[in-house]
Amino acid sequence: MSEFENNIRPRRHLFYLGLALIATLYLLAIFSEFIAPYHYREQTRNEPSAPASTIHFVDIDGGFSLRPFIYSRKLGDALSSRYEQDTSQKFPLSFFVRGDAYKLLGLFSTDIHLFGVDATHDTASRIRLLGTDQLGRDRF
Repeated sequence: MSEFENNIRPRRHLFYLGLALIATLYLLAIFSEFIAPYHYREQTRNEPSAPASTIHFVDIDGGFSLRPFIYSRKLGDALSSRYEQDTSQKFPLSFFVRGDAYKLLGLFSTDIHLFGVDATHDTASRIRLLGTDQLGRDRF
């Protein structure tokens, strides 16, 4: 091999790595409504500035579950934005759940999302992977 070929090889790997990263970001953007559990404009006014949801595998009694779950939460102190978990009921996480309607690729109407909590539950049982903003919109 020539010296030129030895210098090009590491660059080729970086090129393919960069290409894969850009392709992944484009796919995430194209399928963002499918990946996100809630519509980006939806507000939950009773959860402003909420922290990220804690995903559990062990319940309050020490019982282990293979299926991850969350507890609902409520605003404990509005001045400090402190939230408390209500451990009286578990809400299991699922894949391919029904939620807000959207158009996949701008063509097909659907309401299936990649993950989430069953849509029949109230807003206190919603999963918030990155928390909410000041208006209660999901950051994810």
